[in-house]
Amino acid sequence: MLKIVLISFTFILLTPTTCGIFSDEISFLVLSQKNKYHLGVAKQLKHTIIEQSLNLDDGTKPNIYLANEVFKKGNSWAIIPILIDIRNQLITSRTKWFVLCETNSVINFKKLLSSLSAEDETKEVYMGYSLYDREATIIHHFAFFRNPQQFHFPYIRAGVAFSIPLLNRLANHLSLLSQQPKMLTDFTIDAAHELALFIWNVDKNLVLKSVPYFCSRFGLECAIYAKEENIFCGNAISLDKVLFAVKTCGKYHKERLPFIQKTWARFTIHLRFFSDIYDSTIPTVPTGVENTERGHCEKSLKILRLILNEISKNSTLKNIEFIVLADDDTLLSISSLSEYLGCFDKKEYMFLGERYGYNLFSDGYSYITGGAGIVFNTKTIKKIVDSCSCSSISSPDDMIIASCLKQLNIEAIHSSLFHQARFRDYSPEILERSSISFHKFWQIDPFEVYENWFRKKDEEYFKINKHILSDYKYIKQNCMTPSSVKNKQKQKSNQINSNHIEL
Repeated sequence: MLKIVLISFTFILLTPTTCGIFSDEISFLVLSQKNKYHLGVAKQLKHTIIEQSLNLDDGTKPNIYLANEVFKKGNSWAIIPILIDIRNQLITSRTKWFVLCETNSVINFKKLLSSLSAEDETKEVYMGYSLYDREATIIHHFAFFRNPQQFHFPYIRAGVAFSIPLLNRLANHLSLLSQQPKMLTDFTIDAAHELALFIWNVDKNLVLKSVPYFCSRFGLECAIYAKEENIFCGNAISLDKVLFAVKTCGKYHKERLPFIQKTWARFTIHLRFFSDIYDSTIPTVPTGVENTERGHCEKSLKILRLILNEISKNSTLKNIEFIVLADDDTLLSISSLSEYLGCFDKKEYMFLGERYGYNLFSDGYSYITGGAGIVFNTKTIKKIVDSCSCSSISSPDDMIIASCLKQLNIEAIHSSLFHQARFRDYSPEILERSSISFHKFWQIDPFEVYENWFRKKDEEYFKINKHILSDYKYIKQNCMTPSSVKNKQKQKSNQINSNHIEL
C-alpha cells in the first residue's frame, strides 16, 4: 500500500499542467532596454508571467530572460547576431519552445502552454503573427519588389515561437557565416523582416507559420497580443522645456518648410530653422556650414553647439531640458512627444528615436535615425559638443553621433513611435495611434498625413496648454536672428531685440 502511494505522489509531481506542457519547457527572451522606463515595463512583464505560472502549480517555472541583462553588447534587438548565444545560454535540455517577445507584449501563459502543446516541437518551425509589405519599401531594401506581399515576417510584439531544432539549425548556419564576415550584412533596420529573410535564405521551405493565438491586438483567442506603447506616465513635459531644431538648406526653404510651418510648428514654443543661408522670411539661423547632399555631420554638430550657446545666454530658454533635432521633411506630433518625454528619468542621458544598427555582428553600434527625429536632453548634448567630431563635413551625422556616444557609454533608446520612413512604408498593424513622427514627403501629401495622424490630438493639446503657448508666441523664431540682420530690425521691435543673441 505504501509503495502505491509513493508512485501516485511521484506521478502527480511530474505531470504537466492540463495544457500538456511544463512551464520550464518554454524559454522567453524579452527584448528589453536598460533605461529606467523601458526596463521597468520589462520587469513587470516578467513578474506577470511568473505569477501566472505559479497558479498552474506544475512544479516548474518558465525561463524568462531580459535581453539587456543577458546580452551586454547592445545588439540583442537585432536578434540574428545573438542566435548562437541564445542557443548556448538560454536553451536547456528541457526546453521545447523558445519564445521571443517585446516589453509591450501581453502574455496569457496558460493559453500559450495550451496552444504550443498542440504544435510539433520536433519539426523545424517558427510561428507568429504574419506581417507583409503592401508595397516595396525602402526600409526592407525593396525586397520582393515585384510582389512584396508574397513574403511574410513576424510581428515580434505579438510573440514568435521557435522550435529548438530550427533554432539549432539557424545557430549552426550563423556559425558558418561568421567565418566569412563579408556574408553578413552591415546594417540592421527592421530586425523582424531581416530575421525572416535570414531563415528563408537558409531554407526556402522555412516560412513563418501564421497562427491565431499570436495577435496584433487583444482577442479572447490570444496567447500573446501586442499592446501599444504607453506614452502617458502622468507627467507630460511642458513645451517650454523643449527646443525644436530643424535642419534645412536654401533649396528647400520654399519646397518643404511651409509644410512644417503650417502643421506641427504652430504648436511649438521654441523653434529654430538652421540653414546654410539666412532667410528673413522664415527666419533661418545660418550655421556657417556649407550644404552637402548627404551626411550633414558638421552641420548637425554646429547646430548643437549653437543651441548650447543660446541656452547659456538667452533667459527665455532657461527651462529647456530637451532638444529635438529633425529634418525639414519630418512630421511630428507635438502632443504625443510631450506626453512621452514625461515617462523618462531626467537623471539619465537621453538619445531617443527610431533605432537602426551598424556592424552589430562585430563591435558596431546602434544609432538613432535622423529623419525620424532625435531627442536629446541637455546633458547629452553637452557630452556631444565636448567629445564628438566629424571625420568629414559630409559624414553621416546620426551614425557619427551614435558612435561617439557609445564610447561614452550612452546607449540609443528605441521607440516604435518614431518612424524614419513614410507611414505607408510600414505594415498598418504596427502603426500606433500615438505615433510621434514620420519622415519623407516623397509621393505623399504632408498636409493629409498630418491631418490623418496628428492634427486632432495636437489641437486638443493646444487648447489645454494655450496659455503657455500664447505667453511665448512673441519670442518664436526671433531669438537667434544673426547680428548682421539684427541692426536692421532694431527700429521695428524693441521687444524682439531684447531676445536677440549674437552668434
